[in-house]
Amino acid sequence: QRALGDSSEWAPYVQLLPGSFPTVPTAFGDEDWRWLEGSRFVQRVARHRENLESQYATVVRLAPDVGARVTLDDYLWARSAISTRVFGWSLPGLGREETDFMVPVGDMFNHRSPKQVEWAFNATSRTLDYRALEAVPAGSELLISYGGKCNSQYLLHYGFTVPNVSSRWPPVSTVRVSMGLDGDVP
Repeated sequence: QRALGDSSEWAPYVQLLPGSFPTVPTAFGDEDWRWLEGSRFVQRVARHRENLESQYATVVRLAPDVGARVTLDDYLWARSAISTRVFGWSLPGLGREETDFMVPVGDMFNHRSPKQVEWAFNATSRTLDYRALEAVPAGSELLISYGGKCNSQYLLHYGFTVPNVSSRWPPVSTVRVSMGLDGDVP
């Protein structure tokens, strides 16, 4: 849709999306990576990037005309636009695989836990309704929750981290531990 420019029916929405996603790790530069030296997160991002490149290669193989119009950088931009904005929920009449949606305007809310605003699909009006859970001063930012995740997930998919994530209950931080076992352990 971005490549179609003004001729796209989605042009007004696409023009509101960021032109780049420098805080999403698949777009990191050398200076950003220096901050993460020694972290296992580097390998996780490398695997994620390889998966995205493989997806792009599959699309190009199955639909060569797409590859003529959409570059890998275009594809990575689109995937970042989706991963940083996607809403997930089940809707009546849709299959279990159809649970992720981009929601114009709704996808511009930032994250806070606990959420300040909640959203729900209204089956009667067939709309996505928002409701403030607390008094919000006029002109203030409205904040929803992106769900309880560890900082590596927030960073990988949304391009940010949150303070004190390890002090929440229930805990959402993850740690991978590897250890050798004695040879006689089955």
